[in-house]
Amino acid sequence: MTLLEVPVLDITPLCCGDVAARRRLAGEIDRACRDIGFLVIAGHGVSETMLAGAASVSRTFFALDESEKQRVAQAA
Repeated sequence: MTLLEVPVLDITPLCCGDVAARRRLAGEIDRACRDIGFLVIAGHGVSETMLAGAASVSRTFFALDESEKQRVAQAA
C-alpha cells in the first residue's frame, strides 16, 4: 500500500534501540522515501528553541530579494 500522507517517524531507536527496532525503523524510512519521498523526523533531540531559530532564519533568508539571495549562491 502506497503512503498518502507524510509519515512522522521517531528515530530514537537509532541511538537507543535494539537491532530489531533499528531494522524496523530502517524499513519505515525506506518505505517513506520510496512511496512519498518525504518524512518528518521526531525523537531527534533538537530543542524547540533551536528549531524555532532555524525556521526564523530560513523565513528571513527566503523573504530577501532574489539579488540578495544570489550573493550566496553555490556554483553548480
